[in-house]
Parts: sequence; structure tokens; C-alpha cells
Amino acid sequence: MQSKTRVRLAVIFMWALGFGAWYFISYGVLQSYLDLLNHEHVVTFSPIALWLPIGGFGMVLYLIFMAPKAFYYGKTIVQIESQQTRAKWDKIMLCFILIGVAFAAGWTYHTFDLMDKYGYVYSDELNKNAGTSIYRKWVKHM
Repeated sequence: MQSKTRVRLAVIFMWALGFGAWYFISYGVLQSYLDLLNHEHVVTFSPIALWLPIGGFGMVLYLIFMAPKAFYYGKTIVQIESQQTRAKWDKIMLCFILIGVAFAAGWTYHTFDLMDKYGYVYSDELNKNAGTSIYRKWVKHM
């Protein structure tokens, strides 16, 4: 297999993995919030995962703009981008990460307020075997 073909396959894999991971986690965060709004009996919530839908969007933009160029030329992204381009993308991704962290902090307070309003309580029983899981479960108090 030629070198350019390998790089192109790696670019496709990198794009699919990066976008897929961002989408999978973002979808899970959205579903957890919709469970809360729909008054499900058990709600999972993770303040740690909340930063990714916005914080990871900078990485998704990077892949959207840089991966096609790398695919077209058959070179890695590092080989085709200049120092100035790299510095700009670093700043863009850092801004998205910081906005994502701020969003996660605010959304955590909003979610806890809704949990109090809807009568959810933290479930020690369901979280006993969770280990180091970042997702914790709350149960609607009857």
C-alpha cells in the first residue's frame, strides 16, 4: 500500500473516530437531560461529561477543516499546516474548551435546580457498584 493511501486511510479513521466520539458523548448528555425533562424514574447525570458537547466542538471544527486538506494531498495534518495555522487552531480549540467548561458549570447548577424542583434524590444504592464511573444516578422521590 502506498504511503499516500495509508495517510488517507488514517485521515478517514481519525475523522470518523473524532467525530464519532464527540457525537456519542454529546448524544448521551442530551439524552440524560431529556430523561430529566420527561420525569423518568431514574436519571443519570455527569457534570464531567457536560463540557464535551461545546468543548469538543473545536476539535470537530478542526477535523472538518483540516482533514479534507490532508486527505486531498495525502499528507498528515502536521505536514500541511504552518506554524501560524497551528497557533490559530490551538487558540480556537482552547476557547471552545474554556467555553465548554463554563457551560458545564452553569448547566450543572441548572440541572441540580431541576432535580430539586422535580423531586429527585441521589441514589446510594444504584451508585454503590458504579466504581469510578463519572455518571451518577438520581431517583425520583415518590
